[in-house]
Amino acid sequence: MICPRCKKVYSKHMKYCISCGTELVESDENVISVEREIVQSGGFDGIFDDIPPMPANADYGNAGGFVREISMSAAEDKHSLPQSCMEKKGRVFIVLLKNTAAVLMSVVLMTAVIAASMSAAGRALTEERNIAKGVEGMDLLSLPISGFLQTEGYDIPEDATIEEAITVMTAGSGVNSGNIRTIYENSDVESFITAIAADYGEYIRSGKVPDKITAEMVKDLFSENLSVINKSTGYILVEEDIQLAYSEIERSAELFDSIYLIDMQSESVRLFRAFISTPMLAAFAAAGIGAAAVIAALLKNGTRTAKYIAVPLIAGGLVILAVTFMFSMQIGFFGTADVVTSEVMKGMSAAVSDILYKAGGGAVFIGALLIIWSATVKRVKAV
Repeated sequence: MICPRCKKVYSKHMKYCISCGTELVESDENVISVEREIVQSGGFDGIFDDIPPMPANADYGNAGGFVREISMSAAEDKHSLPQSCMEKKGRVFIVLLKNTAAVLMSVVLMTAVIAASMSAAGRALTEERNIAKGVEGMDLLSLPISGFLQTEGYDIPEDATIEEAITVMTAGSGVNSGNIRTIYENSDVESFITAIAADYGEYIRSGKVPDKITAEMVKDLFSENLSVINKSTGYILVEEDIQLAYSEIERSAELFDSIYLIDMQSESVRLFRAFISTPMLAAFAAAGIGAAAVIAALLKNGTRTAKYIAVPLIAGGLVILAVTFMFSMQIGFFGTADVVTSEVMKGMSAAVSDILYKAGGGAVFIGALLIIWSATVKRVKAV
């Protein structure tokens, strides 16, 4: 409805203009007829004859009886009024709800990025080539002798390293602290340890039980490297020396049994196996993709969607980079580990740090590109 005098627009339920009191009509023909009646009558006499009289007990001021009808019409049709308070509140609530949901999905996306990267790195850690890098990155001779070899009958301190213990145990055989490391580096010992670690890595990946370490396997390793020992020491080991070495290896057979599948059935190992499994890695990736899709569906705006996706990518990438740096440098929380754990962390860092640095850096790079794209599009639209 349009007021023919002041041109204000009203709902079809309104009968009189609030501003000027003119009767509202539903068509242009009615407007013309009203104007003609006004002109022919020479004034406004009779124009408001249809206005309902004001009840005797009502007090509506000087506005006239049409105020009563206006109030009733407004009450009956409050939902049809444009820009009503209820509509505004509803829209604000919906926008707030969508933004809150988008923020939650951003958190899910960041968590998925971190979890997927860690899961992929853990899975890579069980691969033989990465295990070889890890073993190579560890200084095994600096590990404490306790738990690796039997030292009864020798004057060896409890906190002695493997290198120090071997020096004491091989005294008089030509092997000394100056060539023990040379023998280790030139022998097959590192490859032997890598093969054992690779078997345990395969067990974690697929559940295939590794072969048991036996004294005979270690004795064969010793025999295969006799030439390296002789060359490194400049001393040819005689049969008596060889038999003495065999007996010491056999004395440690119980230790070999004790480290076989040690703690491999623990709850932490089972959780780790589940964490790096292919289904779990796929679930993390799907969660990230799904969160990004939900953000896009909620916001329905390319530049805003890009920002809501870019922020969690950058944040997740920075977390990965920071944790990887602290782990590889063994600072912060990782700086409180004991000697054995510290060496294991050094080996793990050598094996998977590159993967984690690439994952974290890639997430930050993609996020930065999205931010740049969003800012560029916004600038172009402004121009």
